[in-house]
Amino acid sequence: MRLVLLSVVLICLSCAKQPVPTPAPVAKSATDYLDIRPGIRLSVEKAYYAPGSKAKGLDGFLGTQVAAFGLAPNLSLRLLSLDSKPFQGAAVPKITADQLVPSHMRNERAFRFFYAVTFARSGRPSASVLLAAKSIRQIEELTAQLKANPDDVCSPLSRQCAVFPEGSTVSIMMEVVVNGAPKVVIWGSALGSATGGQPATLLERNISGRFEPVKLYGDTLRTPLLPGDRVSF
Repeated sequence: MRLVLLSVVLICLSCAKQPVPTPAPVAKSATDYLDIRPGIRLSVEKAYYAPGSKAKGLDGFLGTQVAAFGLAPNLSLRLLSLDSKPFQGAAVPKITADQLVPSHMRNERAFRFFYAVTFARSGRPSASVLLAAKSIRQIEELTAQLKANPDDVCSPLSRQCAVFPEGSTVSIMMEVVVNGAPKVVIWGSALGSATGGQPATLLERNISGRFEPVKLYGDTLRTPLLPGDRVSF
């Protein structure tokens, strides 16, 4: 009898130690913006040119830098990596790719990326924009203000808006797990891109804190992936 009770206690302790997956919030998105949530990465690439060059093509081209950002456990934005391609002996630029997202903005708790915003008083017709605020409610308020008067919300003195300059590109990436190994893919990728075109044997998704199998129908390779998905093939 004692052995049975001991076994039950050990089983209960083992179950108690099993980590419970944190529910993955679904990223709110629209045709013009995407909220940065856990599992989503912001990849900022900046091209650099020699002074006096046309800043296009290979004329005076020096190199590029790519800064990758993701959310920390406290939901602030943190720099994950900063990679430089050869600058052909040129000095490191004064404004590096990671500085395109100012450090004071990264300490906020809500971030919304806009693919293209048109500015009336800017020499550039449109540009990508990142808004940062303390809460989603404030982000919604900023979004309404941005649509009404983008030049004021994203003025040079703004501490809640980053406008990505000409010569830079921003890509949205997301983290998934493929055959047990972490993998970063482009936002909007389908299942087939993660399996290399091979049929998947299992797709699991974090739903309300638990990973559950996703039922696959029709052309399964076109099933859209979400951040945190687990794929086996």
